[in-house]
Amino acid sequence: MENYLGRKIRELRRSKDLTQEQLADYLNISYQSVSKWETGTTLPDLSYIIPLSRLFEISTDELLGYEQSKEDLLKNEYSDAYEATWRDGNLEKRLEICLEAVRNYPGDMEWMNRLAMAHSMHCYSYEDNERYRAERDEAIRCYKIVIENTTNEKMKEEAISAIVQDLSYAGKKSEARQYALLYPEEKRDEIEKYYLEGEELIKHEQKLMMKELGHLLSRLNLFFDDYHLHIAVELIKLFFPDQNYLDNHYIMYFYQVSKSKRSIKDGDLSQALVHLEKARFHAAESDKIEFDDCGEYAYTSPLFDKLTVDTSTFLHTNDVPALQNFAENLEGKDFDALRGNTKFQEIQNSLR
Repeated sequence: MENYLGRKIRELRRSKDLTQEQLADYLNISYQSVSKWETGTTLPDLSYIIPLSRLFEISTDELLGYEQSKEDLLKNEYSDAYEATWRDGNLEKRLEICLEAVRNYPGDMEWMNRLAMAHSMHCYSYEDNERYRAERDEAIRCYKIVIENTTNEKMKEEAISAIVQDLSYAGKKSEARQYALLYPEEKRDEIEKYYLEGEELIKHEQKLMMKELGHLLSRLNLFFDDYHLHIAVELIKLFFPDQNYLDNHYIMYFYQVSKSKRSIKDGDLSQALVHLEKARFHAAESDKIEFDDCGEYAYTSPLFDKLTVDTSTFLHTNDVPALQNFAENLEGKDFDALRGNTKFQEIQNSLR
């Protein structure tokens, strides 16, 4: 109110070609008082509201911005009452508020979206299946209106996600699938679970688990130290108990190289060579599917037995084959303690 009234007085004064001093003279006050009103430092005394409205030839409502304030107050009342229902869990009241707000503010997609959500939640309060289905259908109808009319992308995404759920629960999985196509492709797997069934659903859940595992392994490998590599390898072993590691062989290779360096520092050269043998195996397995014979390979772990990995799609912009990386690693000073060892020389020769 303070900022609005100050701006309004300044706007009206200028429209009358009055200076602050002239307005002050008309009101028999100091020009500093007018300045403080216009900058929002203070508010005019109520006794000046009617004289000001007369001077500027407008109503007191217009001077105070009363009509707009009423609208703002009503919207705020609706919003406050709506938020209160999330605290007390009163679904009946929430639905009532949303219906009234949509009637009073036709075309307001925020309230239409809230109404759809209210219907979607309220339908569970019915024991009668017919009334349950009718209200769920009303939620679906409202969500369709939001999707077709909102310009707010976030709201549209929320409505799509919700309608996919409601359509799926209503047994309209084909229609749910069509709406899911409107969802951003990079996030679509978040909502696919609602309409998928049987083998499709199992594969979808495995894909999500694999995605999360990949993110976790990537984060762990950012550290490139023994501890984080150890955690990454233990996770791989848990998720792939059949040891069919496929594209994770590279991590296993890198880990064994790291373990070998650690054994050398500890003075255990024999164990260092054991780790290098394991590193060579994993490097060869990695290169086999990523460079030598690219294609589609199936996971056989019980957790991922519906999935495959297509290594022909892998990008190798800055990568070199694991065996080449291994050979370059062995030339480093970390392995100087093994230079005269016959077994070490044999491993190096096998990489040439």
